[in-house]
Amino acid sequence: MTMRIQSLPIQTTVGLIFALGSLPCLTLLQRTPPDSWFGYTIGLFSLTLVGSCVLALVLWWERLPLTSIGLKPPTIGTVIWGLVMVCIQLYVITPVGTIWVTALELPSFNAGIDKLQDLPRTYLLALGVISGCVEELCYRGYATERLGTFTGKLAFGGCITLMAFALSHLPFWGLGGVFFTLLGGSLFTLFYLWQRDLLANMLAHAAVASIQLLSISG
Repeated sequence: MTMRIQSLPIQTTVGLIFALGSLPCLTLLQRTPPDSWFGYTIGLFSLTLVGSCVLALVLWWERLPLTSIGLKPPTIGTVIWGLVMVCIQLYVITPVGTIWVTALELPSFNAGIDKLQDLPRTYLLALGVISGCVEELCYRGYATERLGTFTGKLAFGGCITLMAFALSHLPFWGLGGVFFTLLGGSLFTLFYLWQRDLLANMLAHAAVASIQLLSISG
């Protein structure tokens, strides 16, 4: 089977650069966590702004519906599958990933944990919810869909986006975090390719990120 490559309009080209590049840039700019409520607010606002810009680009520059990035009215299945993914992430992927990181002698993500464990729990909760939703919007929703349209193969778009998603965690969490994120991101990617229900992905990612961040809080 051949891959059908389509030309990308300028709006989508800009959108892909922004969706794939904005969050890693924020991470590089904020490698040292904030130490005041002003800093916490700026960090959370920056994440929210990224997500808002992606939505605005889809609606007002590309002039496409939000269903084009997997956002559709929620159903009971949205909640059920979101909870299923939470359970798989917490009780299967997390322990398996931890074992593999140790077995492969990859650098641990203790450096990242040390940076976060003294931060306020309310900030970590907000960070988990907002970052989980924005990452799903940028990676699974926008980038996967647009790369799928570009190549004619949604699965190929999902694979490219998954690699970008994992590597975006390198500056803060190190190689161990990249491997761990690759495992967790694979579940989110497979589910999205199957159901294309971005709200379920957002629900699961936000819940898992919040639980994991709160678990390392001092």
